[in-house]
Amino acid sequence: MSDAYKPKVLLIYIAYTLATLQGTLLQNIRVTEYICRPTETECSTERHSSFWIGLHAPDWVQSLNTWSDLAFCLMNLKPHKQLNFTQRT
Repeated sequence: MSDAYKPKVLLIYIAYTLATLQGTLLQNIRVTEYICRPTETECSTERHSSFWIGLHAPDWVQSLNTWSDLAFCLMNLKPHKQLNFTQRT
């Protein structure tokens, strides 16, 4: 491998490692069902790898913030329904 490719390969290696470690951490704290669809019970292999989960976790956080802000704005349009919105069923 030539010296010109070594920094690029190192950067790819670091990015892959960080995404995989982030995905493993998210699997350990059991929030993967919020990031991706869970694996069906009859399927023996996982749907997504730790790398995929770690790579898409920031997208999930950004969409959660965006949609929750929109939901709060919509809920504020109906102040007489606040009790209904706060009830958990």
